[in-house]
Amino acid sequence: MNESLNSQFLVANPQEEALHLDLARFSRQGPPHKRIASERKLAKQYELSHMTVRRITSRLADEKLIYKIQGKGMFTAEPPAAFQDMRETILYANDWPEPEHPYVAGMFSGILKHASQDQKIQVIQYSGSEINSENSNFLKEIAFPGVRGIILSWLSEDLYQLIKTVNPDIRIVFTLPG
Repeated sequence: MNESLNSQFLVANPQEEALHLDLARFSRQGPPHKRIASERKLAKQYELSHMTVRRITSRLADEKLIYKIQGKGMFTAEPPAAFQDMRETILYANDWPEPEHPYVAGMFSGILKHASQDQKIQVIQYSGSEINSENSNFLKEIAFPGVRGIILSWLSEDLYQLIKTVNPDIRIVFTLPG
C-alpha cells in the first residue's frame, strides 16, 4: 500500500508508475548490490524517455532503494539498518584496549558516575564461558553452574575489577532517560 501511495504522487502515467513500482519491489526483494538494467534498456522496455527513467531512478536513489556508480551502472541497495534507540549505548568489553589503559579507566569512572546517578540505568551482561574464576565471587553468587549469560541491574562490584578478572566478554548497556 505504501508503494502505491508514494507512486500515485510521484509519477504521471502508468508506464512511469510500473517502472517505479517494479524497481522498488526488485530492490526490496532482491539481494543487495544486484545489478539493475541500464537506464537506456529500462527506457526501451517501459517505452519511456531516457530523461523520465533517469528522474525515476534518481528518486529511487534518493529513497535509498538503489544506488548508482558512474560508468558501472545501478544496483540494489542494502536494506535499511535496524532501528536502534539513540538513547541506548552499548559498549563491548572485547573492543576495548587493556583495562589498565588510561582511556578505559576514564570510561569506567564515567560509567560508574552515571550508574550512581540513576541506579536502574546500568546493565551488565556476561556472555563468556562458564563463570568459574575465583575472583568473580559477585558473579558466582548470582549464577547457577554452567550459566553463560547474566544480566545484572546494579553495580555492586567495581566495574574495572569485573572486566579485569572475569573475561572481556562483558556487554554494558545503559539507556538515557527519555
